[in-house]
Parts: sequence; structure tokens; C-alpha cells
Amino acid sequence: MVEINSLDENDVLFGVVASDRKNRWLGMHVDHDQTPPLPWWMSNPNQMPQWTNFLPGESNNHEYHGETRVQMRKPTGKWNDVPCDKKLKCICEININ
Repeated sequence: MVEINSLDENDVLFGVVASDRKNRWLGMHVDHDQTPPLPWWMSNPNQMPQWTNFLPGESNNHEYHGETRVQMRKPTGKWNDVPCDKKLKCICEININ
């Protein structure tokens, strides 16, 4: 799944999400056992993201429902933590080299 590392990259991918009108999974996990919560890209759990775009007040593990995954929200392009059993499409990233 995609890793977003800048506002420009977020804006491009938000164009895809907004045109489809559906929230999408990102390749990010949030560890709420840490204070503050620790986000990391699933491809490299030892590396914290250099840039994030969470909604104000997120990531918050709302009502302790196991919100360990991150979605991009269709209305704003901002990110939100949600439970991993939520049914969403994802944004895939392909490395072309």
C-alpha cells in the first residue's frame, strides 16, 4: 500500500480518492500503546514517517476501538485512524526501477 511523504504526493493521491468518492487505506499502522501514538509505514516498521496529514485530534484510537490503521478521507485528503476490520479499498504503490 502507498506511503505518502509530502503534501504534493498527498494532493495527487487525494485527486484519485476524491474522484471515486471513497475513503482509502494507506500503508500506515499506528501503535497506540506508545505515548504519543507512534505511526509507522507498514513496509518499514523501524522508520517513523517524515510527514503526516492527520485530521486535527487524530490519531486518537476513538473509544479504544483498536484504530491501528490509517485511511485518507475523501472530503479533505486528511488522514484518520480506524479499526483494521473496516472494509475499504486501498491505494497501491508500485516501485518502477
